[in-house]
Amino acid sequence: MVGNYLVPKAALEAYSLLWDIKQKKPSLDLRQGVFYNSIPGISIKVNYKTPETGLLRGIIIYDHRGNSGNKEVIVADSGRMYTILNDSYLKLELYSGYNYVEGNTSLKPTRGVFVKKRVTVKCSLPNRPFVFDLSSFGLNRTDKKWFQSNRLMRNMGQLRTDMDSVDGTIKTEFISVYSSTQSMFTYYGLKDQIVWPEEIRLHKVIRDSLAITRNVPDPAVPNAKPILPEDHEPEPKPIDRGYSPRHKQKSDSIFQAPYTESELANALSRVRTVKAQLLTSNSNISAHENDKRIFYIQWHKIMAQAIACIAMFLIGAPLGAIIKKGGLGVPVLMSILFFILFYVLSLMGEKWAKQSVLSVEMGMWLANATLFLIGFMFLRQARADARLFDSDFYSVIWDRLTRRFSKKTV
Repeated sequence: MVGNYLVPKAALEAYSLLWDIKQKKPSLDLRQGVFYNSIPGISIKVNYKTPETGLLRGIIIYDHRGNSGNKEVIVADSGRMYTILNDSYLKLELYSGYNYVEGNTSLKPTRGVFVKKRVTVKCSLPNRPFVFDLSSFGLNRTDKKWFQSNRLMRNMGQLRTDMDSVDGTIKTEFISVYSSTQSMFTYYGLKDQIVWPEEIRLHKVIRDSLAITRNVPDPAVPNAKPILPEDHEPEPKPIDRGYSPRHKQKSDSIFQAPYTESELANALSRVRTVKAQLLTSNSNISAHENDKRIFYIQWHKIMAQAIACIAMFLIGAPLGAIIKKGGLGVPVLMSILFFILFYVLSLMGEKWAKQSVLSVEMGMWLANATLFLIGFMFLRQARADARLFDSDFYSVIWDRLTRRFSKKTV
C-alpha cells in the first residue's frame, strides 16, 4: 500500500517542487563592482555598499527594456534600495544622478541632403525613485498534471494501463507495416503473401470492429424514399481474359528485354524509399518497446521493494541469534553490508533489464532472490546454533580439512 500509493504521490509532490525551485530565480543580491542582471531588462552595478546604513555608492544602471542596446545609462553618486508591497516591487532612490540617452538627429546641410548625426542627451535626476517588478523572483507552482505521466509518479494500476496503451501503439505500428506491403512491393499478392502474426491480426479485427461500432449508420437512411428514380442499367458483360499466342510472345519479349538505365534508377530509388520507411517503422517500434519495458520495470520494482523488507527481516532475525552480541557494533555493520549488497544487485538488475541483457522479471527480482537464499541459510544455521562469527568455528573447520587431507596423503 505504501509503495503503491503513498510513494508515487510523495514523488509527485517532491519532483514538482524541485522543478519549481530550479526554475525560480535567485534572491536579489548586489555585489560590489559586479553587474547584476537578474532583474528583467535592467543591469545594475554598485561600486560600494555600506552595511550599517544600507547606502549604495557609485551606481550605474543600464536600461535594456527598450531593446535598443546600451543607449540609456543612469549614473548616480549614491542611493538606497528596498522592497515594498510584500517584496513584490523593488524601489531604488537615486541621489545626484544623471540620465544619459544616446540617439540620432537629422541635420540639413546647404545642399538639401539630410545627414544623421549621433547625439547624447544628459538629464539631471535629483532624488528620483525607480520601481522594478520582482514577480519573477517568486516561487510559481506548476500544475502537477504535467508530471503525472512520469513512471515514478504512477501506481501499479496506472502502470498497467500505460503498458496496455503502449502495447496497442506497437501493434498499430505493425499493422501499418503489414498493410503497406501492397504499396511498397509492386508484385505483392501474385503468389507469395506475407502471413500476419495471429496477435497482430486479432488486434486489427478488434480495432476494425470498434471502428464499425462507432460508425453505425443512421437507421432513417435505409428507410428513406429515393427522390429520383433508379436507372436500370444493363448488366456489364464479362471481359475475355484469354491470352493469344501473340500476346504471350509479346509479354515474353518484354520480360526478356534488357533493363534500361532509367528503369534501374527507378528500381533503386524505390528500394531506397522502402528501406527508409521500414527503418523508420523499426525505430518507432523499438522506441515504444523500450517505453513498455521501462513501465514494466517500474511495475516490478514496486513489488520487489515491498518484498525486500521481508527478505531483510529474514536475514536480520537469525543473524541476531547467530551473533549473540549486544550493542550496535557488529549488527549495524552487518546491516550496512547487506543493504549495500541489495542496493548494488538492484542497480545491476535494473540496468541489465533496461539493456535487455536479462528479462525484466529476472533483473528486478535478482536482489530479492539473493537475499532470500542468504536468509534461509542464516535461518538454518540459527536453528543448528552455529557459531558463524566465532573464530573457533572456522579453526575447527580448518583442522578437520587438514586432518582429512593428511590421511589421504598417508
